[in-house]
Amino acid sequence: MTRRLTILAVLIVAAVSIGLYEIEARVREVSRDLASLNAELVREQQAIRVLRAEWSYLSQPSRLQTLAKHYLPLQPLAAHQYGRLAELPMRPPTLADGDLGIGRGPVMRGGVPIPGWKPHRRAGVLVATHEVDNG
Repeated sequence: MTRRLTILAVLIVAAVSIGLYEIEARVREVSRDLASLNAELVREQQAIRVLRAEWSYLSQPSRLQTLAKHYLPLQPLAAHQYGRLAELPMRPPTLADGDLGIGRGPVMRGGVPIPGWKPHRRAGVLVATHEVDNG
């Protein structure tokens, strides 16, 4: 009986030792991965700092003004270049809340269906109704 108990204890100690070794190996691997990720994070943060510094330099108003003068043939606007309000095109008609658009086809603005309006046929006539989302 003692011999069986001793063998069982040795097997348990061996199993625990193997398990402990496996856990230790996994912890080392995870620690290496963590160190690698931390190093990558530091590199990315340094790259972000460099990019912010470059952006700050590249977007300086004095530098942009010099480049615009050199590369863009910009001139002040002349009086005849301004338009009048009457010259603007009229806005296309839209449907009122009570108007179902009978006889007008699908409710569209600029060739694109208006969101919330659903065309369907009622007695052979294409009708657009407004669906209200109460949710």
